[in-house]
Amino acid sequence: EWYDSHSDEHHPIIVGTVDDAVIGYASLSPYRLKDAFKSTVELSIYIHQEHRGKGVATQLMARILEIARKDDTLHNVVSVITAGNEGSTKLHERFGFTYCGLTPEVGFKLGTYQDTETYALLV
Repeated sequence: EWYDSHSDEHHPIIVGTVDDAVIGYASLSPYRLKDAFKSTVELSIYIHQEHRGKGVATQLMARILEIARKDDTLHNVVSVITAGNEGSTKLHERFGFTYCGLTPEVGFKLGTYQDTETYALLV
């Protein structure tokens, strides 16, 4: 279902591979389903644990933002990051994202509720 929601040119998925194995991805997803939010996308980026700290995230981030900037229907790229994820925070800040706020206990993973931090970049 998630994959199928990326079937048009405004919501791409790009994949990083090594020897035909997926090591990470970056995607632009619909931000909200209402028409008023069509020009905003949510960025997701994931790097397999064994490949973190090797520049893969930087390469995927640069490419997905290049795609976003070429899409003249897009205005804003939003990322929702688990609070305390310093690597992801630094990556987003390096690419010019602005911190927009904290949402308490909105996610649930690893057996506990997690706070998230929102970052945004006007493209």
